[in-house]
Amino acid sequence: MNVQPSVLSLKVLPEDSEQGYLIEEKLYQYNKPFGVVHLPKQGAVLLAEKQGEALGGAKLPWRKDGYLSIGLLHVDEPRGQGVGTFLMNKIEDIVTENNCLGILTDTLAHQAPGFYPKFGFVEHGRIKDFLGGQDRIYFHKKLGAKK
Repeated sequence: MNVQPSVLSLKVLPEDSEQGYLIEEKLYQYNKPFGVVHLPKQGAVLLAEKQGEALGGAKLPWRKDGYLSIGLLHVDEPRGQGVGTFLMNKIEDIVTENNCLGILTDTLAHQAPGFYPKFGFVEHGRIKDFLGGQDRIYFHKKLGAKK
């Protein structure tokens, strides 16, 4: 069926609208024969503390394709005290416990491009001069969900 653009209209709706869920469900059904896993979960926020003082944290939005995304990860200065390693180990525990396929994240060149490879992440893309001359670097780590 060919639809002429002149007869189409567009509505902008909240992400959690009934129509949004309908579109998600249609995508899930389309992807199912291809073995794509969908995890209908809410995200999480991790907070690393020492004696009640926040030293770092992460925001982890679940992706619906079986991967966990590290949306934000921050560690206070001075770095190199093990807070980032603690957070990454906890993130990997969450991914394993939830049978995810792996983890996706990105960082800017001035932030942490050397941090993620220490945990087995592989760079899979880069946008040059993304923001203020900084490259945006994309990483992934496959863990493999249990079947």
